[in-house]
Formats: sequence, structure tokens, C-alpha cells
Amino acid sequence: LPEGWMGKNFACWNGFSLSKGEYLLFTDADTRFIDENLLEYAISKMKEKDLKLLSLIPKIEAISFFEKVFMPLWSFVFITFLPLRILSKKNKFAFSIGPFLLFERNFYEKIGGHKEIKDEIVDDIFLSRKVKENGGNIALLNGKELIKVRFYKNFKEIKKGVTKSAFGAFNYSYKILFIFLLLSFIIFFLPFLNFLRGILTSSPNLIKISFLQISLIYLLKLISDIYNSHDLKYTIFFPFSLLIGFYLCLNSAKEAFFKKGYVWKERFYPIFKK
Repeated sequence: LPEGWMGKNFACWNGFSLSKGEYLLFTDADTRFIDENLLEYAISKMKEKDLKLLSLIPKIEAISFFEKVFMPLWSFVFITFLPLRILSKKNKFAFSIGPFLLFERNFYEKIGGHKEIKDEIVDDIFLSRKVKENGGNIALLNGKELIKVRFYKNFKEIKKGVTKSAFGAFNYSYKILFIFLLLSFIIFFLPFLNFLRGILTSSPNLIKISFLQISLIYLLKLISDIYNSHDLKYTIFFPFSLLIGFYLCLNSAKEAFFKKGYVWKERFYPIFKK
């Protein structure tokens, strides 16, 4: 592996060098295509919306307890913090997901492709940012009827996978991560604490207000879980999934600060760009 390259980025760049098509599709080994018309649909969307990058949100498969508790939180974050409409507008915000990245070939070459982000472990997000920085349109669409992925199989894998990716999603910015976690805590977790405080202090008004807030939170979570076909028996664990998310984000920031990189699949990946 040449110096300064991440293994996946080097493989993708070499794959591009050998390709000849008008469009380039980068996908993960664990992504399963479940609709035979997937590529036809994706390319039609590229042309219809004049996109340079199209990414699809897959159906998230979850089997073990921690998968069913934590993975639906990803879908919930997309609904609450990542309205898909803002991705297609002319702004700096960019996001994409590794299981499905469809590029217009000429634009991929223009931005330097994986070679330009060769040392980034969170390649999908940084590629989408390169597209936006160079004036290209991107779209992140719902693909749950088209592709599916089982990202992790147990909590150990969840911890390793999210730890190596979470901080990079915030552009390695402690400020942005802090704001995100603070807002998440105030909006989605604090009402549960206030409800308990209201019970312990016999405060009817606090109980009523926090109960209303919790009801609205669970309504939104229920809508998310139904829409994304998650197991509704695990919706009740939402506060627990938030705590897991907080812990993993903070752990990701901690690893970056103290170790300057991440261990993933028994290899250490240093962070070259801050």
C-alpha cells in the first residue's frame, strides 16, 4: 500500500482507473441489491436532478439486541437532524453513505476522486464534501426498497465501527460535535430526566410538561421506525440508544485526541487531515 493511502481508497482509485463507464458506482461488500432495476432507477435520478453524486440510504438489517436498539437511531437522526432536501441545495452541507455512491465519471475525475481524499477513513462523507465544494449537486435518497445492509452484528462491532467514523462525520471538529450532542441532549434526553425529577420532587407541572415532550419524541421515533421497517418492540429503548450514541461519539473524539487515529479490523488508521 503506497504511503499516505487508506486501503479502501486505494482500491477504489485503482478500480476507477480500470473502468470505462459514464457512471461510477462504489459500494460495500456487505451491501445487498434487492431490486433488479436499481441501476436504471439511480441513473434516471442522476439525469433528472442533474446530480454529480447520488447516495442511497439502505434498509438497515438488525438481528441482535444491540443492533435493534441502536441502529434505528441512525434513521431517526436522518429524519430529525438531516432533512434530505437541504443536501440538494446550493450550500456547503454535504453527506453520503458508503453502501451506494454513484458518481458522474467526468465530475469524479474533476474533483480528484479517492486520490483527493486518500488518507480519509470516512471516505463517503469527505467525497460528498468535495463534490459540493466544486459546485456539484448531490442527493441522499431513501433506498430501503432497493438495497439493504447489516452494518454490524453485535455491540463490539458497533463500538468499533461508530468510533472510527463518528468524529469524522463532524469534520473532526470538537465544536460541531459538542453543539450536536448538546442539542440532542436538550431536545431528546432532558425531558426523560425532567420526568423522573418531577416524580421524585412531586412536581405535577414538571411531570405534565415533560410527559408531553416525551410523547412527541416517541411519536417522531415511532414514525421513523415504522417508515424504516424497524422492530417496534425496541422503540421503547430510545433513551438507552441515545446514551449509546452519546458514548460512541465522545469515544470517537477521545480516540482522535489521544491516539490520533482509529483501530479498524486489526489495523491502525492515523488521521492525516484535521
